[in-house]
Amino acid sequence: MKLTQDARHWRRKWSTWLGAVAASAAGGLGVYAMAPERAQNLVPDWALGALITVGIVAGLLVPLATSIAQASCETEENV
Repeated sequence: MKLTQDARHWRRKWSTWLGAVAASAAGGLGVYAMAPERAQNLVPDWALGALITVGIVAGLLVPLATSIAQASCETEENV
């Protein structure tokens, strides 16, 4: 396996992490929607609300994180 040159800056790639969180939340909501009613009844309302909130907030923050945080990955001075 070959790593990219900026792999050591993984902590700074907030848009990647936020995108993964948003996609995971969307996937979880999709599974919930396709689950039978007896399985949906096992999920508490607060957990479903949290999943929806996390998905929306993370999805809205991806463009902001892409434009701000990743610019610092290109310079060696920020190590």
